[in-house]
Amino acid sequence: MARRDAIHTKRHLANEVTMLRMYQNLTQKELADMAGVSLGDVKLLENGLPVRLDTKLKIVSKLWAREREQANSRGVKEDHNWTIR
Repeated sequence: MARRDAIHTKRHLANEVTMLRMYQNLTQKELADMAGVSLGDVKLLENGLPVRLDTKLKIVSKLWAREREQANSRGVKEDHNWTIR
């Protein structure tokens, strides 16, 4: 059961990263450059494949920070409640 949960979590994170990147109109290459990681790392993460934890954190934190900046510029106090499961 734990393995199934881990696989579900990887897919969930992959889907969230992909959707947020696309919502922000970023290419995978643009996100990689912004986060200071390789294009291959972004592709791996978006496909639910193994990526180092520090790499995941760089990508997710960059997306989240950018989303918050965009929300603030639109006058939105809190745009999303993000949780990583």
